[in-house]
Amino acid sequence: KDPPIQPSLELASFDVDSAVSQCLEGLTFCFSGVLEGLGRIESQEMVKILGGRATGNVSGKTTYLVLGEVLEDGRPYQDGKKFKTAEERGTTTVLGVE
Repeated sequence: KDPPIQPSLELASFDVDSAVSQCLEGLTFCFSGVLEGLGRIESQEMVKILGGRATGNVSGKTTYLVLGEVLEDGRPYQDGKKFKTAEERGTTTVLGVE
C-alpha cells in the first residue's frame, strides 16, 4: 500500500490579517483533529465570517480539509476517516499549524 498523501498546504501560508471580506465565498471547509492555536469552533466561525461554508464531514462539495497533527484521541490524522475520505475524493488537505 502507498504511504498516505501529505497535506498539500500549511495554514501558516494564509495571512489572516490581510483577508478580504467574502474571500472564501464559494469554498467549503471541513476540519479534523486538534488545531494548534485556534479551536475548531473558532476556525469554523472564521471561515463563515470570510464567506465560506464549514461542514462536519468531507463530501463531494468539500474544497479543503483542514487537519490538526493529531486526532482528538491522539492518533495521527492519517488514521482518521475524514482524511481517508478526502484522499479518495482528491480533496485538497491543509495542515493547520501556527
